[in-house]
Amino acid sequence: MKVRLPLLFCALASGGVLGGVGLSVLHAQTKPPAFYVADFELMDPEGIKPHREEFLSTLEPFGGRFIVRGGTVAKLEGDAPKGRFIVIAFDNVDKAMAWYNSAAYSALRSYRQKSGRTDAFVIEGTANQ
Repeated sequence: MKVRLPLLFCALASGGVLGGVGLSVLHAQTKPPAFYVADFELMDPEGIKPHREEFLSTLEPFGGRFIVRGGTVAKLEGDAPKGRFIVIAFDNVDKAMAWYNSAAYSALRSYRQKSGRTDAFVIEGTANQ
């Protein structure tokens, strides 16, 4: 019993240290979130319909979720968006770019491009602390 107790404490301490190191490594490997940000000015309401009908289904496989979808803009400085302002969150830049370049979204993109003017970006956010 005397020999087993120190071994037990040693094993528990080692497990705690290894677990802490493992969590630190996993945390360091976590990529920061990314945001697709767009200012879309609609010119052709009929032409955008195919894009509007299928758009959400293109986001789901990549975990994309709306943060801002239109809404009121309060201008503070510079030029306010000319159209509808959109922000879509993704887990990381890789997923955002995979969505944007996916076959499903690529098939819809031309409807948006023909139906209006877009300024769009993917922006890397900050990792959760």
